[in-house]
Amino acid sequence: MITKKPENVSKFRMNCCFFESARKAFAHVLSNHLSCVLLVPAYIGFSSREGSGVFDPIRESGIKFCFYKINKDLYIEMGDLRERLLKNKEGALLIIHYFGFIDPNYSEVKKLAKDLGYIIVEDYAHGLFTFLCGVDRDFDYALFSLHKMLPYKKGGMLLSKCPQKIESKQYYNLFEYDVFKIAQRRRENYQKLKELMEPLCVPFHIHLLRDTIGDAVPQSFPILLPDSKSRDRLYLAINEAGYGVVSLYHELIPEIDEYYTESHFLSSRILNLPIHQDVRIDELELMVRNLKQLL
Repeated sequence: MITKKPENVSKFRMNCCFFESARKAFAHVLSNHLSCVLLVPAYIGFSSREGSGVFDPIRESGIKFCFYKINKDLYIEMGDLRERLLKNKEGALLIIHYFGFIDPNYSEVKKLAKDLGYIIVEDYAHGLFTFLCGVDRDFDYALFSLHKMLPYKKGGMLLSKCPQKIESKQYYNLFEYDVFKIAQRRRENYQKLKELMEPLCVPFHIHLLRDTIGDAVPQSFPILLPDSKSRDRLYLAINEAGYGVVSLYHELIPEIDEYYTESHFLSSRILNLPIHQDVRIDELELMVRNLKQLL
């Protein structure tokens, strides 16, 4: 028998809860659903003003954790992660989609983790539009930072396979914005900025961390400068010129020590240029002209 309309309320259902921030959503997951070893990527930032959105809830929960390595391209170091997954069977794995991009080892990582009985938590704080425009959604928990991607002052969201027993006064209507047009604008801005930045790479020793975007909808345009001194000077100068650049992450949490050399290599050189939906092409062109002069 085929019914006239869908009636199965549990089929493909995702449970959605809103929080004041992704940090609080993560704290809820840690406090109520995880009591095992959590594997965490070794690239997490810290701000003296805001703390660490990802790591503060981990530290406060008291959960056991260990880091897994990333390489100099900010991709998962598969050999290291595989070793740690096998060592800590039936734990939990945190996958962070840095700057809205999907790791090329993403499918392999998830299959291996699921085969070993891991709980999978995905951090889409930078990847709301990447998620909405189509990715594999086979996770246990997914975290979103709405105010980082939309013009909200605050806002976090949790998607989960299991129902959540919470009473929240927070609510955000994602359909009040045309998410597909926002995604299109961000991708167009990224491609234009790539075109503008490529002539600067060789003479100024700049590395484009993501020269292709695939199916991603980027949060920002990450570049690597030759060293921390040139990055810091450029960061201050370009912000003073009126262009809101950030450095994700110029300071790592102290728990990520010098053993993680690639993490510190990235942290000391990275700069993230704006490509969000408010940015116009002519503003990108002017920003790059200013960048060239400052360099």
